[in-house]
Amino acid sequence: MKRLPLSISAALSLAATAILAGVGFLDIPPSGIAVAISEGGKVAWIDSVSTNAAWTPTVKAVRESWRNVEDIQTTVATNYTYSVVWTNDMGTVFTNVLESLPSSLAPTVTGFWTNIVVKTTSTTNIVYSLVAAETNTVTAGTTYVAPGDAVMLSTNADDTARITIAIEK
Repeated sequence: MKRLPLSISAALSLAATAILAGVGFLDIPPSGIAVAISEGGKVAWIDSVSTNAAWTPTVKAVRESWRNVEDIQTTVATNYTYSVVWTNDMGTVFTNVLESLPSSLAPTVTGFWTNIVVKTTSTTNIVYSLVAAETNTVTAGTTYVAPGDAVMLSTNADDTARITIAIEK
C-alpha cells in the first residue's frame, strides 16, 4: 500500500478540519441592503473587490429585538342632547329631549339645558413588534454574529463590487 505524500496529507487534513469546523461564506450586496445570517458564529474575515480603489467597505451588523406588545386603540364618540322646557297657554309644563337645539326658541320656552354623553371604547390587541435595534461595526476576528442578525454595508459600493465574509460556526 502506498502512502500519500506529506503535503497532500496535510492539505486533506486542513480541508477536513475546515469542513468540520463549519466555515460559511456570505456575499453582501453592494447596494447596502441587509442580508440575514442563517447560522451564527465568529466573523473570520471580510474580503472586498471593487473597481473604485478609494472605496473602503465598512460592514455593519444589525441585531433586532422583537416581542409581543399591547396595541391599544381608543375611540371616543361624543353625543350632545338638548332638553327644552316650555309651557302652553294653559300653564302646563312640558319637557322634551331634542337631538339638536332649534335656531330660534318659541316665547313659551322657559328653559333649556345641554347634556353631553361621551362614549369611550378601547380595543387591545397583542402584536409582534420591533422594540429595539442596534447596529455595530463588524471587525474580522473579534465580532460574533447570531442567527437572525443581518449584515450590510454602511456605504454603498459600485455595482461591480463584491463583498464576502466568512463566518466560523
